[in-house]
Amino acid sequence: MKQKIRNYFFAGLIAVVPISVTVFLIFFITEQLGGLWNFIFKMIPVVKNFPEPLLNVIGIILFLVLIMILGYLVQHYFGKAMMKRLEKLFMTIPFIKSIYSPAREITNTLFQNKTSFQKVVFIEYLHKDQYTMAFVTNEQLWKINDKDSVALFVPTSPNPTSGFFAVVPKDEVIETDLSVEEALKIIISSGMINTKEVKINDRKN
Repeated sequence: MKQKIRNYFFAGLIAVVPISVTVFLIFFITEQLGGLWNFIFKMIPVVKNFPEPLLNVIGIILFLVLIMILGYLVQHYFGKAMMKRLEKLFMTIPFIKSIYSPAREITNTLFQNKTSFQKVVFIEYLHKDQYTMAFVTNEQLWKINDKDSVALFVPTSPNPTSGFFAVVPKDEVIETDLSVEEALKIIISSGMINTKEVKINDRKN
């Protein structure tokens, strides 16, 4: 009897937790993005008296409409030209570049299936037999003590838009069969979302 009660409890927990997390995230995103418009709504006599949840929903709708308008603009000559100038500006500012470049890579991968990350690898990190995931960005023109080396972007979890650049000898890089998209899901979820077994075979051992 106790075992059945325990099974029922965990079955209910498994059912409730994903729903609860989803609902929480929806409310959180609605409140955060919708709330961005509150300073404008407060200046409109009629609208400012609306209930806050309704204002947040209106804000989300305006946010989505704004994204679609921006999407329309960047599909045409003037918008493309402006985006190229803005991107060029971002890529010339060292600190901004370190944020914008990986953010662009990840966005392209998730929404356009397009990326300049060449492959997913593991490298030893901080301690022996402790590894972290990295993306190969360039396999040419790099040497360390006359050893062929590769340029890597090492992302942080759960926010892969931040990270650091590293150059590592090729014989210290462990290749994987993971796709860039699969790796990003693993990094964003801190390893909780993974659909395949990942084996790290250190060729140095």
